Parts: sequence; structure tokens; C-alpha cells
Amino acid sequence: PGQGVNLRFSNLTPSEPRFTAGSDTGLIGLRERAQLLGGSAEVHHAEGRFVVSAHLPWPVPDASL
Repeated sequence: PGQGVNLRFSNLTPSEPRFTAGSDTGLIGLRERAQLLGGSAEVHHAEGRFVVSAHLPWPVPDASL
């Protein structure tokens, strides 16, 4: 609490695309939802891997509640 949560998911990138039909809104929606919470999300390719990284806030609970 107080520092947030960092998430990182990765998967090997195939040599040829296997999935080509999609609305292309899944990753955009992931970014939007993270931003609505005050966080962030990034997607990139690195060293033959598809990587999704996100930071989400985790506030310190209010002791008065």
C-alpha cells in the first residue's frame, strides 16, 4: 500500500502472426482503464517477446474509516 502495484506479462512472439482478426481495442481499453485508476499501461516488443507492463496505484487505507 502507498507505492502501487507493478505488473508485467510477457509471451514469446511467434515468427508469423497467428491471430489477425480483432477489434484492436483490447490493449487500448487496458491503457484507458489503467489511466482511469491513476495508473499506466504500456505494450512493446523486446527480445522476441510481446510485453505488457502496468502500474496501478494502491493507496494507503484511511485509518479513520
